[in-house]
Amino acid sequence: MKKIFFASAFILVAFLLFSCKKNSTSSGGGGGSQWTVQGTTYTGTYTSIASGTFGGSNIVVTSDLGSGDMSGDFISIIFPQTPTANATYTVTNGTELSSNVCSLTLHVQSGDLNFFPSAAGTVNVTIVNGKVKATFSNIPVQSSTGGVTASVSGTLTQQ
Repeated sequence: MKKIFFASAFILVAFLLFSCKKNSTSSGGGGGSQWTVQGTTYTGTYTSIASGTFGGSNIVVTSDLGSGDMSGDFISIIFPQTPTANATYTVTNGTELSSNVCSLTLHVQSGDLNFFPSAAGTVNVTIVNGKVKATFSNIPVQSSTGGVTASVSGTLTQQ
């Protein structure tokens, strides 16, 4: 049941990214966004906040390939609402988002792996010049098939 939920959540996030109105647009460059999983560091080429309907949440997304391109490596942090102040969020491996609880999903093209949190972690959010900056370190993740475990660290900066 959990595998079906995670696969459904991944598909829903991908759908929302293509169908949602963007509150911000790419200003070129990666905005300093990067993340590391399985010993590989990925540099974001597009980072934004997208308003969505997934639990009424907003999503911070970074993609290696470009605006709305979900065929490559990407990471998405799902907040209950767009962060407007500095805060620390607990990463959950479930669907219950609350004021200081978020979730994440990431896709690694090599191996076609989708990862979701396997245990609690922490995302620190700071607001820099009105833009969201999320930093996280060693959040445990597991592939949607359950066969691959890893940890993810990085910094995502809204452009």
